[in-house]
Amino acid sequence: MPYISKEEREILAPITDVIFRNYKLISRKGRLNYLICMLAMARLFELQLVNYDNVSEMVDAVHDAEAELRRRLLDKYEDLAILRNGDVFHPLILKKIFEGKKK
Repeated sequence: MPYISKEEREILAPITDVIFRNYKLISRKGRLNYLICMLAMARLFELQLVNYDNVSEMVDAVHDAEAELRRRLLDKYEDLAILRNGDVFHPLILKKIFEGKKK
């Protein structure tokens, strides 16, 4: 995720404030998907040109956001689940995977 400056976050605050005040409206996966697509389309509208580079920029931004959410939230959740429930991967298998095959 781009860690934008405080000043840039303040510029975007009116948009994020509306989103957080209306978070219950984003109660389904499809609605979240729709909003993400609309944000990407707004960026494309600003660029005023549909071409490979511009569409690729939108896809890259969505992918980068997905990667950041996975890194910051999902991976941490998985680590907590391992601590709470125990690891499902056998330690000997993990050791072999990470150390490689012995000759």
